[in-house]
Amino acid sequence: FSLLNIGLVEVQSGPRLALAPDLFPGVSIRPYGLVNTVTLGNQDYLTTTGGGVSMSIPVAPWLVLEPFFESRNRRFASSQEYPLAREQTGALWSTGLFMQGALGNMFGMDMRWQARGAYIRHDARSRFDYNSYDSVAVDIGLPVEFEGPWGTRKWALVPTAGYSQYQYDNANPLIDPLLRRRDDEYRVGALMDVPVYEMVGVGVQVQYSDVTSRIRNYETRNFSVAFGPTLRF
Repeated sequence: FSLLNIGLVEVQSGPRLALAPDLFPGVSIRPYGLVNTVTLGNQDYLTTTGGGVSMSIPVAPWLVLEPFFESRNRRFASSQEYPLAREQTGALWSTGLFMQGALGNMFGMDMRWQARGAYIRHDARSRFDYNSYDSVAVDIGLPVEFEGPWGTRKWALVPTAGYSQYQYDNANPLIDPLLRRRDDEYRVGALMDVPVYEMVGVGVQVQYSDVTSRIRNYETRNFSVAFGPTLRF
């Protein structure tokens, strides 16, 4: 189905700056800007500009805290296949906390843990407020690095699991004028990074997601496989 073809290019860039390294060793801050473009069904669908800031605070060898804030100005484009896409145009911002730490070496594998919690707000144009929503998201992962059959650096495997909830501001009168949409998404997956040459590798991500909704139109089950080149340094 060519209507589901997705293309995405996103660039994020910003310096990581040490904050008072003599007083707070290891504490740093990273402001950044971002821009992206997305195509859907081989047509222009979304362009985004924005930026954010994150801070890294090492507490112990087994715990690093990274609070973050990000703001995105998203502009959707309608097309013949998606004539109502423009109604989603608006501002999206998110804030939350990323945590990670070391679990040690087990069976020759370096193991870590990571968790992320976020609150997300999307404000669509006022007359399309049925596209505005509040969302909470929680994700966990267990990164494992180990010696593979080839390559000069270790392979990396990251099993993941997560949950998100979306609560929309108002009912969509074109679908059900009496029922506000609420979606619950459950997801599990894994990410594998296989070295090919020095810093260059191939990444493969497998994920299964299940979305339940008060409005059955939006219920989905999806299994996806994504792969592409990686650069680690």
